[in-house]
Amino acid sequence: MEQIQKSDVKKIMGKLARLQEDVDYLKEHIVDEDIVTEEDKRYFTEYEGEKEEGRLISEEQLKKELEL
Repeated sequence: MEQIQKSDVKKIMGKLARLQEDVDYLKEHIVDEDIVTEEDKRYFTEYEGEKEEGRLISEEQLKKELEL
């Protein structure tokens, strides 16, 4: 069986630490559907409809129109 080198263990530990950071970030930023209100769902549905109809503009276009 192949012997694990100390440098390999350090690399693995570094990767695990980065993965844990990613998991922690996701836990903090994922929206729990239980806290989404009916009003939130309605707004999201309206947004999807407006997006499909092409009624939304990009941030860049908005800045251009507002001359910012």
